[in-house]
Amino acid sequence: MIEIAELTSQDTLKLPAEIAARFRPSDRFVVWTEGDALHLKRIMPPHGDESRCSGAGRRTIVPG
Repeated sequence: MIEIAELTSQDTLKLPAEIAARFRPSDRFVVWTEGDALHLKRIMPPHGDESRCSGAGRRTIVPG
């Protein structure tokens, strides 16, 4: 499936509804680039251990 996503002026990536429906609003992703390609990989916490993905100790990185 090939769809088009849009980067908004608030630095939010707007996914097509059909793709977004496959995920939950609280899902987290690892994001990396290769050239002009953007890759996203959903982070799946170990079964029964959602506390590790709670964001405790998380640092915010602001693009420069």
